Amino acid sequence: MRKLRICIYFSLLILLTGCFNSKASTEELEDIYRAIETGDSSKVLELVDDKNINQELEGREPITLYAASLGHEELTLSLLESKPDFEKKNHIGNSLLHIAAENNMVKLVEKILAEKVIDINAENEFSLTPLFLALIQNNNEVIKVLIEYGADPNISNNDGYTTLHEAVSKGDDEVINLLIDNGADVNAVTTNDLTTLMTAAQSGNNSVVEILLTQGADINKQDIDGYSALAFATLYNQTETVKLLLSHNPMTDIKVSGGHSLIDLAKMNHNEELVKLFGGG
Repeated sequence: MRKLRICIYFSLLILLTGCFNSKASTEELEDIYRAIETGDSSKVLELVDDKNINQELEGREPITLYAASLGHEELTLSLLESKPDFEKKNHIGNSLLHIAAENNMVKLVEKILAEKVIDINAENEFSLTPLFLALIQNNNEVIKVLIEYGADPNISNNDGYTTLHEAVSKGDDEVINLLIDNGADVNAVTTNDLTTLMTAAQSGNNSVVEILLTQGADINKQDIDGYSALAFATLYNQTETVKLLLSHNPMTDIKVSGGHSLIDLAKMNHNEELVKLFGGG
């Protein structure tokens, strides 16, 4: 009888251990990843549960992140019911929120933010936030959602560029105004002391130049090589932008790297109109 009780005890122990440690095999995980790749949502949801949702194949993204990275928004939303580990990231430090923002998944972004499961200002290995990735991809609806939930527009990447630098480089007036209205610093500088106004000036985007000046951009700020917004406009032969900047009374007696004056820069471009504007012969 004692032996029978011992056998029953160990049988139950083995059974319970199996219940609490039912990890998927490599073959089962491969089936899950293949189903994600083919977009077979029914198969994925049939195979995934709260016991294997946080497993992953070696060298692959976690299951939920993989589904999102392949653009399967509805599937990813369904996978959230299996309680994935929201701390998991991919090989460059992107969280699920980063991937959702980059892939323009508005519903998934809203779901994550509403449940407050991932830091809205989390940075990946390049110091890029979800907001920054959304800006890079021109995902304006996601940008609006992130801003609404309080994303910080002043977090810079590894080179010191902020989201406003990125928006200015793309020339989207609506997004630029949205960022500024929500605290973006118009005088933020990169590691090379490049301002947003310099970025707008070199591309000749006069509407953006006007916005930035109206919002208090420093017209006389110079980068590490001595270039101001006016010098950049001159260097890139943006005649109309030079005229616009001159109407705001900037410094014109500056010297850039190599000791070159604004007249020198204009002459390099064979722009006689600018040479005359700067008082040259």
